[in-house]
Amino acid sequence: MDKDCLKWERFETWTDEELENYGLVRLTHFVDCHLCGNVTNVAFKNDESKGVCCELCADGVSKPKLFERLKHFKGNTYQVLGYVQLVRNDRFYDYELSPIVKAMDCSNGDVMRTVEVDKNGSYVCRIYDKDWDRDRLECYILYQALYGEFRLFLREIKEFMGKVDKNKYPEVGQKYKYVKLLEE
Repeated sequence: MDKDCLKWERFETWTDEELENYGLVRLTHFVDCHLCGNVTNVAFKNDESKGVCCELCADGVSKPKLFERLKHFKGNTYQVLGYVQLVRNDRFYDYELSPIVKAMDCSNGDVMRTVEVDKNGSYVCRIYDKDWDRDRLECYILYQALYGEFRLFLREIKEFMGKVDKNKYPEVGQKYKYVKLLEE
């Protein structure tokens, strides 16, 4: 991942008309994104010194912090426990890992996965499926339900931070699937 960005659809791929409708402008030079620090040539129309690389950064949505509590658009509360790299077992990590928890992988068919800790203290989840042909590391978020059985879940971070499908859930006012829980 670039710095703290979630690698959303970058504004560089948008047309000038789409940028205009969002209150943005394409610059003739590059600046740093005001939220994540990535280099971009898009900025807010009313403040061209404030670069912005993607829609999440434009909306001021940053990657959740560890132990931050989030509200799902359906009303339940969750807590972020960490970030996990999904890796194919035969391509990475030929040394011992220490298993710590089992979590439901919601992005890959609701299967249980074992989250492990490597020698550097990073969370890793090895995939043993030979059909899993992704060459790159996948960043997932490990989070826990703060209700019911307090189950643990893994979800691809782009999916976790995705927008609510307004066609499927037109009554939902929340723009993103998970938002920071405001303390009362």
